[in-house]
Amino acid sequence: MNTIIIVGMSISFCIIICFSIGILLNSRYKKRQSYITGFESYIVVLDYHLQKAFDIVYKDRILIYSLEATKPDDKEFAVITRIFLQLVLKMLGPTLIKEYHFLYGDEDTFLFILTEYFNTRYEEDTIRESSVNTLMGEEDNLPAI
Repeated sequence: MNTIIIVGMSISFCIIICFSIGILLNSRYKKRQSYITGFESYIVVLDYHLQKAFDIVYKDRILIYSLEATKPDDKEFAVITRIFLQLVLKMLGPTLIKEYHFLYGDEDTFLFILTEYFNTRYEEDTIRESSVNTLMGEEDNLPAI
């Protein structure tokens, strides 16, 4: 009789465990599905924060180089990139950071995407490009010696 009760309780316990795992897996699946269906919304929010952070870092750290038609050295560029990443993460806050880590898979991938955004925007620096063109045009107008 006791063995029947123990076996019955063991089977009940296994069934409860299986249902719990099923519910957990189903909730994870639904969460992933919500990220897929709401991907555009996540990207809009991320893009807003990326643009704001880039504008702030650009004005504080990059504009002077652009106006002088130069680029920061590699060390300074690494510092500026790190400042940009810290600012984006600060603006997003811990809850959204966790959401984006889940969306992109892990922290490294998320930081890689943020860094690539910064590098792409930096490479499209039109102020530096126009300053270089202006300087080159001034050199063309110099009299020959």
